[in-house]
Amino acid sequence: MYKRKNFYKFIIFLFTPLIVIFFAISHVSSLNRHFNEEVNQTEKEYKFRLVGIVCSYLNRFYVEPDRVKPKEMLIESLSWLERIIPEVQVNVNDESEEIEILVDKTSKIIDISRIRQLGELLMLYPKRK
Repeated sequence: MYKRKNFYKFIIFLFTPLIVIFFAISHVSSLNRHFNEEVNQTEKEYKFRLVGIVCSYLNRFYVEPDRVKPKEMLIESLSWLERIIPEVQVNVNDESEEIEILVDKTSKIIDISRIRQLGELLMLYPKRK
């Protein structure tokens, strides 16, 4: 009985500092410490060059340029974007050749009737200063 009582005291004496040290370290080095703080970012405009690079590679290196269908490629890429990002909804109107892209409450209508070649996809993106 006496040994058991001392054993419990020893266990409590051993594990109490370990638990205190663990919680102290986990609180100090927490990755979620600044989770609720508001993020302040400066307004910067970035150029999106990936579409131009892909179009350039396809024009220069694709073996059969007649098989490239830019309208179908755009519609299919937007449908995949719609599947990946839940906030994006894409409505394609085949009769008027317009695509409506909805992101949350913001929408934009893109006219694809003038697109005949792959390089004309770049004209859909607005020029930035």
